[in-house]
Amino acid sequence: MRSRLSRLLSRRLAFVAVFAAVAIFAVLALRQGNTASAAQAIVGQCRDQKLQDECYAEQFGAITKRSGLKASLATLDEFQKLPGAQRGCHFIAHHIAAAAVTASGDWRRTISELPLEDCSGGFLMGLMEERQRLEPGLKYTPASIQETCSAMPEDQQAKTCFHTMGHLVLVQTRGVVDDSLVICRELPEPASRYECLSGTFMENLYRRNLQAHKVGKELQWTPERAQALTALCQAQTGEAAKACWRELSHVFVVHEKSRPEAVFAKCQTALTDETRAACYLHAVGVMTLMQSNSQDADKLCEPYATSADRLKECQSMIRRNHGH
Repeated sequence: MRSRLSRLLSRRLAFVAVFAAVAIFAVLALRQGNTASAAQAIVGQCRDQKLQDECYAEQFGAITKRSGLKASLATLDEFQKLPGAQRGCHFIAHHIAAAAVTASGDWRRTISELPLEDCSGGFLMGLMEERQRLEPGLKYTPASIQETCSAMPEDQQAKTCFHTMGHLVLVQTRGVVDDSLVICRELPEPASRYECLSGTFMENLYRRNLQAHKVGKELQWTPERAQALTALCQAQTGEAAKACWRELSHVFVVHEKSRPEAVFAKCQTALTDETRAACYLHAVGVMTLMQSNSQDADKLCEPYATSADRLKECQSMIRRNHGH
């Protein structure tokens, strides 16, 4: 036990040493306005770390604190162009936003300075989590969710803000899905309700925010777990069923290794045409982001070859996701 603890401590100390060295170099580069050099320093030192995701995220949090939000976002743009860089930026965005709120002390002002539509909602999650730290008594109710999301540009409210709130509400209810759904269902607008419900089900799939708040552990999608998640969706009705199957498509894409016909077959086990379509069309969006070229992506709509309306929806989903 002692030797294992020693190894863990040594690994952590090594990570801290690398973190400090990279942070200094990146900040010096940014003082000269060289965002490309700062990004290269981060990739060069973090990509071989066992705690790679943590290294990247903490680096960006550090340069946000020391060099400001504008410099940090410019560095993130350069970072994502580099070979060997982490493709997703969700957790990096958490740290950037949290550091920005800490620096400004005003989440409402900061929300207008962040690219909230980027990084799969990571900026808003980081902002709201830091807001909770600054306002310990904050509770997410339908009224407070409405107040928060109304501070955002209207075109970003539903898909970005209310979806993110679904994730955070599940953290507040300590992972109890039914309690989170009660809150989401009380939102007045259909689009707001649907995205909040979807956020809850997505958090229940991944549980990354639950783990970050020590409420639960990130899920491994074993066959048994996938079966339980499918049973949860089968038990839902109405908007909740549609939202649940939409998010369950993430599991199907992973289990079926992005094979369109196999993912489509899994989605066909949903109980209604609407929930089956919600599942597969969302899966198309996920798989489009993973395809190397548009010809690969075009194959994703083949299951809808005999349905003109669904084919059109599928092709629209591909176009939207190729634009990201």
